[in-house]
Amino acid sequence: MSASSWLVSDTTMVLSFQLPRGRVTSYSTLFENNSYLRLLNKLLQLELSLVEMYKRCEGSFSESEMLLAQESHRLQARNLVNLIVYNRGIPEEKGFSITPEISRLAHGLGRHLGRSLAHRTSRMTCLHLERMLQRRYNAAIAEAPYSDRSILQDHLKRGSKNIAWLQSEESKIIEPI
Repeated sequence: MSASSWLVSDTTMVLSFQLPRGRVTSYSTLFENNSYLRLLNKLLQLELSLVEMYKRCEGSFSESEMLLAQESHRLQARNLVNLIVYNRGIPEEKGFSITPEISRLAHGLGRHLGRSLAHRTSRMTCLHLERMLQRRYNAAIAEAPYSDRSILQDHLKRGSKNIAWLQSEESKIIEPI
C-alpha cells in the first residue's frame, strides 16, 4: 500500500471521543470578549511594568533583593504567557498600559526632589503596583478554570512576599526632622 493510498483511505475514518458523565473541561476561546483572557493579559502587562519599575529603582533597594523581585516578576510573566496560550488566547505583551507611564513619572518626579524622597517615591510606587497586582490576581483566581488556579495562587503568594519585603524596606527609612 503506497503512502498516498493510505492517506486517502484514512481520511474517511471519523473518531469521536466522549468524556465520562459529570466531567467538564472548560477552555477559553480566542474571542475578545473573554474576560478571563483580558484579565490574564492585564496581569501580564502589570508584571512587565513591575520588572521595568524595579529596573528604574536601582539604588532605592538592596541589590540582591531587587534582582530577586525582578526575576520573580519575569518568571510570573512567562507563566502568564503560557497560561494565555494554554487557554487559547494571544498574549499582549506590548499592549498599551498606563502603569509604565505612571512608574516613569513617579520615578522622574522623585529623582528631581532629592535622593531620600526619590527612594521613597520609587518604593511607594513599587508597593502600589504590587498591591494592584494582588487585587488583579484575586479577581483572576475567582474567574480561573480549576487547572489554572494553583499557578495564579502561587503568583499571589510571591506577590505577598514582595509586599512584605517592600513594607520592611519602607520601615527602614528614617524621616528627617
